[in-house]
Amino acid sequence: MILADVSIRKPVFATMLVAVLVVFGAFSYPKIGLDTLPDVAVPVATVTTIYPGADPESVENEVTEKIEEAVSNVSGIKKINSISVENVSQVIIEFNLEVDSAQAVQDVRDQISRIVPLLPRDVQSPAVAKLDFGAAPILTLAISGRGTVAEVTQFARKKVKEKLQSVPGVGSVDIIGGREREIRVWIDPGRLEASGLAITDVVGALAANNLNFPGGRMTSKGEERSIKIHGRFHSVEEIENLKIFEMAGRAVRVQDIANVEDGLEERRSAALFNGVPAVTMLVKKQSGTNSVEVADRVAEELEGLRATFPDGWKADVVVDGTTFTRASFAHVQFDLIFGAFLAVLVVFIFLRNVRSTLIAAAAIPTSVIGTFVFIRAMGFTFNMLTLVALSLSIGILIDDAIVVLENIYRHVELGKERGHAAQFGTAEIGLAVLATTLSIVAVFVPVAFMEGMIGQFFYEFGLTVAVAVLISLFVSFTLTPMLCSQFLSHGGDNAFYRLIERGLTRIDVAYRGLIAVALRRRLATVMVAVAALVVSVILARSLEQEMMTPSDMAEFNVAVRAPVGTALDKTEALAAKVAERIRQHKDVVVATVTSVGSDPQQKQHLGKIFVKMVSKADRSMGQFGLMDVLRGELKDVEGAEIAVEDIGLMGGIAASSGVRMAPLQFLLRGPDLEKLDSYAKLMMKELAQVPGIVDLESSYDAGKPELSVRVDPEQAASLGLVTAAIGQTINAFVGGVEASKLHDGGEDFPIRVRLDEQARQRGDQIARLKVRSTSGQAIALGNVATISEGVGPSQINRADRMRQITVYGGLEKDLPLGAALTKVNAVAARILPPDIQLSYIGAAEQMGKSFANMFMALLLAVVLIYMILASQFESFVHPFTIMMALPLSLPGAIGALLISGQALSLFAMIGIIMLMGLVTKNAILLIDYTNILRRRDGMERNAALLKAGPTRLRPILMTTAAMVFGMLPVAISNGYGAEMRAPMAVAVIGGLIVSTVLTLVVVPVIYTLIDEVAAKLTGSGAQTEKPEPQDANVAKAEALA
Repeated sequence: MILADVSIRKPVFATMLVAVLVVFGAFSYPKIGLDTLPDVAVPVATVTTIYPGADPESVENEVTEKIEEAVSNVSGIKKINSISVENVSQVIIEFNLEVDSAQAVQDVRDQISRIVPLLPRDVQSPAVAKLDFGAAPILTLAISGRGTVAEVTQFARKKVKEKLQSVPGVGSVDIIGGREREIRVWIDPGRLEASGLAITDVVGALAANNLNFPGGRMTSKGEERSIKIHGRFHSVEEIENLKIFEMAGRAVRVQDIANVEDGLEERRSAALFNGVPAVTMLVKKQSGTNSVEVADRVAEELEGLRATFPDGWKADVVVDGTTFTRASFAHVQFDLIFGAFLAVLVVFIFLRNVRSTLIAAAAIPTSVIGTFVFIRAMGFTFNMLTLVALSLSIGILIDDAIVVLENIYRHVELGKERGHAAQFGTAEIGLAVLATTLSIVAVFVPVAFMEGMIGQFFYEFGLTVAVAVLISLFVSFTLTPMLCSQFLSHGGDNAFYRLIERGLTRIDVAYRGLIAVALRRRLATVMVAVAALVVSVILARSLEQEMMTPSDMAEFNVAVRAPVGTALDKTEALAAKVAERIRQHKDVVVATVTSVGSDPQQKQHLGKIFVKMVSKADRSMGQFGLMDVLRGELKDVEGAEIAVEDIGLMGGIAASSGVRMAPLQFLLRGPDLEKLDSYAKLMMKELAQVPGIVDLESSYDAGKPELSVRVDPEQAASLGLVTAAIGQTINAFVGGVEASKLHDGGEDFPIRVRLDEQARQRGDQIARLKVRSTSGQAIALGNVATISEGVGPSQINRADRMRQITVYGGLEKDLPLGAALTKVNAVAARILPPDIQLSYIGAAEQMGKSFANMFMALLLAVVLIYMILASQFESFVHPFTIMMALPLSLPGAIGALLISGQALSLFAMIGIIMLMGLVTKNAILLIDYTNILRRRDGMERNAALLKAGPTRLRPILMTTAAMVFGMLPVAISNGYGAEMRAPMAVAVIGGLIVSTVLTLVVVPVIYTLIDEVAAKLTGSGAQTEKPEPQDANVAKAEALA
């Protein structure tokens, strides 16, 4: 090997070569960000539009449908979903993955800008945003002080929000539970009618008389002056005294027909911290920034701000979204270090030589630190995927060094000088090491380039492992042989050495005898392997499936769903009582943060309680245990439905964007909405009986009280009225309109005109309201419209511009998603008629696609492994000998998952794919040396196998044990995020152990069978042959011998 030869001849050069990686890696480490998940560009855009005072059907008809029609012209759209609720329209556009998300959002903005003039006048400008997994909420602050709600809100906005938004990396800061100053013009309908005015006259007068207007320029005596008309309001008194109309010397002013109040905006959200009313702030980071770094910057800025606060004012961090990230990183670091220690300990037990052990161990830190260079250069972060990649690679990284070292060590024990042994041993084993490493790389590169969203998440994982393994290969061909040539010595002669040696020798002898028996009884050996494979396939059918194993994050949500139409104050009171009961679990609950109306749809009947638990290490009850307890305790809450929900890794992003992340989500689509509703309720009733399916909820609820105003078009036309004028007038009276703004203290505050609350309680009061006709007459609404009370939907969901109903459900920890889907399918097949279609969204939809992509990656990995082996052995046939070991890993992986109670998750699938590369190592080492003995020494086939087996047994056992023990901490860890990582390690450990046992026996038998087939096909003998060396490494080894 050229690299090895140069490294042995020039040890300083080899040292510096590896030192470059270490130095650059050490400098890269502090610059690598820390995050929960990779920064994934998900091509999803959301369009959120506020339509004050509008019911869901009006929002759907006047806003949602127009936006859907506009954005449907954008290319690359996969799905269009929408939610229409009171006051809010939200359209969610999902694009094909190959679409550039930034360009897609810009295209949506362009289309929306064209239809803004077509939207109702009172609609606020649509907000277009990218559903950005990187722009996640990281902190929640509670602002408190000695003042009114308005003063606290203003303090939060001026003293805290504006400062924090300037912190590098902060994307936005949202205030929840605050109320800004607002000038309220409360119209008295009696006085308005007596004055002969309509509400539109009041709105028009306020808008027209509250302006600063440029008047041009004038030049006088060589001096130019600008003219400016000052007409803006600066006080409430000016608004009260505004003259609206004058006739026959009688002036009608605002104060004559309304009460002007310098008050607060309508209360549409509420927040409580540990039961105490508060103004909270949600801090989100910018996409592509590091969560922990941004959180630290915000904390530092807050520390400085607190020094400027008046006495009694506070800004406390009540929720830190980076806690899980930091704790998970710390636990993975421990798993990595402890795994490395165990792997090194295994090497020491086998070699019983400190120098040899240290030589092999050097591969771990150099490979890991060298990988930091790649992570930094690619813009990756330390996240759940890259950290798992490093922790699971520990056992692999030392593999190449072990194999090279063991072969050199064996030749030293045979009497060769260590420099000579280093050259000979590396040359002899070089191609086998190269093939094993490339086989591992071959399985991870397809993982990195899988299609679909899951491919984007595992991109960093696959490349990180591949690069780390390639660096370890480089180290094993440079640093390892160089150190061996300089420092390797024969093992000591002591009791411990002799004890281990006797044990290993007995294993060698026993294994040689086992191979001899297997070669004599080849059919029986093959049948045993086939039987093991068949049993594993049968057992696999009982293996449950899920996307990812739920993880104890020490936090979860409790949703309090009051009847539709419940006012904010009542919902707040209900949620406060529930939160108080939750806080009674003082031994495990640290704090609760309650919010109402904080979601993008501003639902007044829905409260959410964020529950923060004691650190995982300091409590006896797990998160899911407490969730189950609360489900039982809160069943008796009257006036509300209670749902206890796991937040998950992306829960914060989902909550802030309005996208639901319930584990179980399915759609019912059909022509009749009422029929859909009845079958949705029937499905929920049936599924509620299934153990493990909890917190079922429908997106459709027709129980919201509403007042229906039906206009008679002919009567309205005869009186000079149009429906648009009627709608605008009612919206102004009841919903209220922002007529203008009051400029005070350098700020603008809305002036909202609205009917006095006591005058908008009943339908008959609405009927008496006057609408201005085209002839100038004031016509009572009751003369042109019929007013009736009824109920309407509280939320209208649409998919691809058609109405639908979505059913959401939670899952207890013991019920995997795959089993839940089986139950849902069974219920649907039993009760749904043919004209109602069921389809899955969310995790259920992604799981099916993800597993399909995983299988494609597995297939591609197998093809690449064959190509690598065919290149190494210069044979189209012999690679099949080694590839027969691939299915032998399945019995162990499936059995380990079943024994440990793990489901087949995405991480477990990654472990199985990982096994495809790992199990080839044993077969390559065995077959490669067999071929060398046959070519170099002219040995008979079976004799070569009987010698190659015991010779390669120790490196096979050593590398397998190093990988098993290197991954053991991940498999048994109880730290944050351990539940998600464990299935991967369990599958790999089980697969390695079983496949190693089977491979050592079955592969020699398969080798003889394929060798005989090849001999018959080529017409040559299959037993004794000594052709010329086929590669430079073998020739080099012969020369050195």
